[in-house]
This record gives sequence, structure tokens and C-alpha cells, in this order.
Amino acid sequence: MGHQLDAEVTEDNVKAGAGIAQIVANKGRCVRTWPGAGSPAHDLSPRQLDLLLFRRCHRLAEGADRSMSTGLRLAILACCLATPVLAAGPDPAAVTETIKDWPRAAQDAAREMLAKYGPPQEMIPTLLIWKGNAPWVRTVVSKVAVEHDFPSKHEDVLEQTVEYRVPLNAFEAIATFDGSVIPDRTRGELIAHCDHEATNILALNLARDIIRGEKTPQQARDAMAAGMRDIAAGRIPDDAKQLRLGPPQGDLRDPDTPVVSGAKP
Repeated sequence: MGHQLDAEVTEDNVKAGAGIAQIVANKGRCVRTWPGAGSPAHDLSPRQLDLLLFRRCHRLAEGADRSMSTGLRLAILACCLATPVLAAGPDPAAVTETIKDWPRAAQDAAREMLAKYGPPQEMIPTLLIWKGNAPWVRTVVSKVAVEHDFPSKHEDVLEQTVEYRVPLNAFEAIATFDGSVIPDRTRGELIAHCDHEATNILALNLARDIIRGEKTPQQARDAMAAGMRDIAAGRIPDDAKQLRLGPPQGDLRDPDTPVVSGAKP
């Protein structure tokens, strides 16, 4: 089901008498579905639905929307109470203004993410931050680059995080493979840093192969180099198109064990 653009999600899309069918989680993005009367369901982002609900409730408060049934009014109000209203993210024009003077690599990564995921949830002068932009837990584009020379010279400006628990005995192998793929034991996450999403996907898939014993670190380095050559030639390898990590299973965090009793933070 395709995601509708903000401009397409208007009052015209939700006719009087339409019902709220369900609120569903969609790969961590919490996309909620609102079907219009006699029309296919619209797949809405949380921000889009919150905007619609706000408009509806405002009209209800003003007594303007008399065409709606009492049941629907109650359903909308209950939905608003049960669902946190998301604060509006940065204005697209403000994002464009912020990145216009960024270095080329950071601008390219920012534009790639903006085209795919829309405006970020958070922005400061040196960072754009998306949260829950599936399949990622978060995506961060940084103005400040970190030089990285494997498998070819580039600048790490794009950080993307997935939920994935890395066994402790695999940490060294992951570091040997690629210093820009970083396990976070405490949070139960695996983080990739590179310049494009395709290369992050490729690096994480190869890290998964190391963890499962399907590749040695050197074999993964060779595969990463081959994949980067294909990407540079305009051919995106299958392993750089989609993550092969599988869905997260349970709580992946590892808070470790206290060894000092009575200590205050």
C-alpha cells in the first residue's frame, strides 16, 4: 500500500461518515490506517494522522462538523486520547536552508534521505535525525564528516541503526571487518556509518554473515570491496538493496550486571 504525500492527505480524503478501522504498527513506523467511505484505505504517517485528527477535533469543538455521527465523534476523540500527538518536524524549507552550505558528501546524503523518508523529525545546524524510518531505528545525517578509507576513500556522514544483538565473541571480528560498523551491546543495536544507504545496508548484511559464521572478516572485506565497485559502476548489488537481518526477537538490550553495590549514580 503506497504512502500518500502530505499534500494529498486532506479533508477531501476523509468523507463524513468514514470510520476509523484500526491503528496498526508497520515495521516500527506506527503507521495508522484511516479508510475513507467508499474508497481504498489511505496509509498515513503518524504526523499525517495526527494532523487529520487535530483538524477533526477542532471542528468538533467548534460544532461545525454536524455531518458526523456521534459514534464517529467518540471514536475520533478516543483515538486522539490513546495516541500521542507527534510534534511537527522541521519545515522542508528550513531543512533546505540548513543543508545548503554543508559539504558535498553531507548534502548528498541529506538529499538522498529527504527524497526517501521526507523531512526529519529533528534538526540542528549540524544534524538531521529521522526516528523509526523503517527498517531503521534511526537515521542521522551529519554535516561533520569522518574520513574512512575502506574499501575506498569516502566520508562517513550517514549513520543508520538497526535492532540487532551482536554476541560478545563477534565484536572483534566485526571491528576487523569494518571499523564503521559498530555494535552497541547496551542498547542491543548495530550501527553503520558510510556515505550512502546502499553501502550501509551492504555492510550490515556482511556483518550478519560474520556473526552467523558464514563469512570470515576477510571474506566480508572482499565482498564489501566487490560491492562498492559495483555501486561505483552504477550497479546496485542485491545485498545492498535490502537488509537480511530478520525481525528483532524480543528485548535485545543488555544492561549488564552491577558489580559495585550501594553506589549512587
